[in-house]
Amino acid sequence: MISKNESKIAFVWGNGESRKKVNRMYDGFWEDLRMIGEFYGCNAIYRDHRMDHLVLVDPEMLKEISEHPNRYADKFPVWTGYRNPKQWGTKVKNIPKNHRWNAGTLATHLAVQHGANEIYLIGHDLQPGINGLTNNCYKSTNNYRKVYEDDITYDRFFEDWKEMLTCANGVTFYRVKPDSGFIPKDLKRSAMKHISWNTFVTKIKAYRKSLIFK
Repeated sequence: MISKNESKIAFVWGNGESRKKVNRMYDGFWEDLRMIGEFYGCNAIYRDHRMDHLVLVDPEMLKEISEHPNRYADKFPVWTGYRNPKQWGTKVKNIPKNHRWNAGTLATHLAVQHGANEIYLIGHDLQPGINGLTNNCYKSTNNYRKVYEDDITYDRFFEDWKEMLTCANGVTFYRVKPDSGFIPKDLKRSAMKHISWNTFVTKIKAYRKSLIFK
């Protein structure tokens, strides 16, 4: 088993609803993840979980951060693809080597730029919800689509991911699949490996053991 010192690990959190499953894992699972690697997240995830790096691409979400009563961006790193983030009056940083990608892809590429060489993607479902409804943990909340609105063009997401993967040589990507087992056709033969939740948990337990007894 590669130790944490030999492999720089990052967890990149999307907002697909499969992410909620992490709360049903064993006691201490979140703590184990934080011990193993850094957290990168997208948009409204900051409402529920502290990220080591938060990536925002939606102007309304940037406005929300700029108006946060506790001045979130002054305390935790916040990044965006916009070239002039200071217009929101916060300490939001511009992502270097920026591409016009979706938030999940940008967050992943940021982890790559920070030196991560083993990246786990959780909550990147890349598909609509049941009956075509919006698949997002924050649907029907401020700055998000209603539950019945899902006009996302996923093909563009797939193109973003394929392009990003070509910029990340030497990095191993593990996408934790939703319970549906869905794997986008465009990503089946890519550098991204698609694993089950059981496999993910097994890997985390092995990492925890190797760190404790190192």
